Amino acid sequence: MASDTYGPVEYNPNGSDCVIDKSIWAKADYKAAEAARVIEQAPLFFRNGIKDAKGEELQPVFYTEAPLIVNSEKGIFIHAISEAGFSPLLLDCFKALDIGYVVKGYSRDRLIHVHPFHPLYLHVKAAAKASAVQEEKQPTTQAAESMGVAA
Repeated sequence: MASDTYGPVEYNPNGSDCVIDKSIWAKADYKAAEAARVIEQAPLFFRNGIKDAKGEELQPVFYTEAPLIVNSEKGIFIHAISEAGFSPLLLDCFKALDIGYVVKGYSRDRLIHVHPFHPLYLHVKAAAKASAVQEEKQPTTQAAESMGVAA
């Protein structure tokens, strides 16, 4: 009788062993390494931008939801608005780790993909949420101002 596959785990009904797909181990190793990453010069995240550890000036950004990564947590994309992109110090906080896991977080000059298990994910998520709240408020504020009413 052929073996059945349940997600990444192969189950052989005639045998006693379950074989776990190697990609699960690679993903677990990557997540552990990412969570253990120490970011000594953490940037500050705001709803409309990011200041790197030097804090010289706000790097304007916007946030969007990335594809599903783990369970119900989605990753977050950070998009640079400026043509200059992100500072090297900021990009360094999100550079992909050098291990064999295929679906890595990545950073480019104008786009950063933040996984839910990255140490700065909660900070990025809070800034993205604040940005979304501000966007929801804007039409109400603009409508109130056009009618001469304080919102």
